[in-house]
Amino acid sequence: MSEYHAPSRRALLVGGALAATTAGVSAFSPAHAEQANKPEEFMTPAPEWVENPTKRLDEFRTRLQYLTYTTEARARTVHNLAKNGLHVNVLDYCVDPTGVEDCTDQLNMLAERLYWLGGGSIELPAGIYKVSHPFIHLLDKVEFFGHGMSTRIIATPTDKLDEAVRENRDECFGVFHTGTYQERTSMKVTDNRPMRFGVRDMWIRTSPQKGHINVDQLRDNTHTRAPLAHVAGVILHTEFRGKPNDPEAVPSLSNLEIWDVDMGVAILGLHDRGMKVDKIRVRKSLRQGLLVGKPVGHPLRRIDDNNPGGADNKFLTVDISDANLSGKNYAGIEIYASQCKFFGSTSWYNRRSIQKNSIYVTRKKDQSDDQYTAKAGAGWYVAGTRNLFQGCTAQENGGHGWFALMPRNNYVGCIGESSSWHDAVSKPAHNHEAANWYISSWASDCTFTGVRSDNPYGPSQEVPLERILASLWGFYLEGSVRRLNIIGANAYDECHMDYEDNNKPKPKVLNDKWKFSIKNSLNPPYKIEINQYVYKSTETPVGTSNKKEYIVVE
Repeated sequence: MSEYHAPSRRALLVGGALAATTAGVSAFSPAHAEQANKPEEFMTPAPEWVENPTKRLDEFRTRLQYLTYTTEARARTVHNLAKNGLHVNVLDYCVDPTGVEDCTDQLNMLAERLYWLGGGSIELPAGIYKVSHPFIHLLDKVEFFGHGMSTRIIATPTDKLDEAVRENRDECFGVFHTGTYQERTSMKVTDNRPMRFGVRDMWIRTSPQKGHINVDQLRDNTHTRAPLAHVAGVILHTEFRGKPNDPEAVPSLSNLEIWDVDMGVAILGLHDRGMKVDKIRVRKSLRQGLLVGKPVGHPLRRIDDNNPGGADNKFLTVDISDANLSGKNYAGIEIYASQCKFFGSTSWYNRRSIQKNSIYVTRKKDQSDDQYTAKAGAGWYVAGTRNLFQGCTAQENGGHGWFALMPRNNYVGCIGESSSWHDAVSKPAHNHEAANWYISSWASDCTFTGVRSDNPYGPSQEVPLERILASLWGFYLEGSVRRLNIIGANAYDECHMDYEDNNKPKPKVLNDKWKFSIKNSLNPPYKIEINQYVYKSTETPVGTSNKKEYIVVE
């Protein structure tokens, strides 16, 4: 009896294993090796429409008309009909997986057909899919999913994109989206009220050149081009009209890699709530890597009674780096929403190119967040309330690590590390200027439990002391804040501790205080515990334990 090996899908695709098993031989046998030397005898020729864009679209339209639940179409449809929805493999509908032909219209037509049929899943197998403005609309109960990093969605610029932003240079379009950065969900085509939709398991990139995608460059995992302006990985700006049965759209985003964009992910709509966002990696963006809620100054925030949107969402293992490449005032992660929870997430290596004085300014009331220089290059900018951060990190950012602006937020076991990192700043910014934790005068009723400031690196032969110095302060408090609790916090700096632990005289550059600075008096009640230092108020301003010590530094 001949040996039989179940062929892999890859083997079947190339035709060799299929021929081998048909002949009753192993896919790894000498007989198969002989057959593999004659591929023309075993491979099926590609259909004529593969090389002809016009015939490809004709074939797509022919197949699309059978994507329905009718009895007549059931026998001819090219996919399996599921009981509670549809699953569509885009390769069954002539979508080009090689990055040559633009497939935006085909993907949108498939999504719209599934929407009318009650929802379903659109599978994008491993390949390169070229898309362009207006990019891919997310519709009610329609999910797009790929095969992980081997499914690459490449957004390309076109004249349509240039025209769309000609009058509004602040506008941004998501490769996958409901609405845009400045406009809510459009309902013109299908009166779509999207709920329970999503994107998962794929890699979203951009190509800044019009025309064909350079596939050879995509094989290199380095960044060969600058980010594409006005294009984000995902923008959700979902708002329902009237009184919806459910106030939450509950979209989902999972396992997405997003590179070289204007924004990474922006969640802006009043009804983009109830989300679970996990395993999102954003690398290199001109603005924010992750934006949750509309910032002050956004035109629709004023119309929506100052409601930023994006509330009540959960974020798990989000990883943001290389934001603010535009050199403006953006942080890696900016949060304006309320009641969100972040677990095990990191914001790192975000860039700053403005001087030190500009990142130590108190925010003015009603000031546009985009004009607020103190958050430039920060890891986290928390401008919403009632949020929870647990086990999250800000690391090697050009600006402050954590910028705690607004009241009533909880930070548990979070770390600010190596802020104003020497490789994340450019002139006139320098290293050793920012704070690992910056706590605003607006941050009343915040609790910081077991948080750390850490500068873990000391000088070496490769990096001298003047360059390896990271944050200027472990904790910087503007003061004038009420009911502030910092419990069990710790500040560590390897450059300082190497001398302090060994009782060695410090060089002049290390003579200044570094653990914390309290600029103005704190309003009682409060409790501050950082290393061995404890500042605790009484219930009334009279008798405040350290009333005369401001400015307090250590």
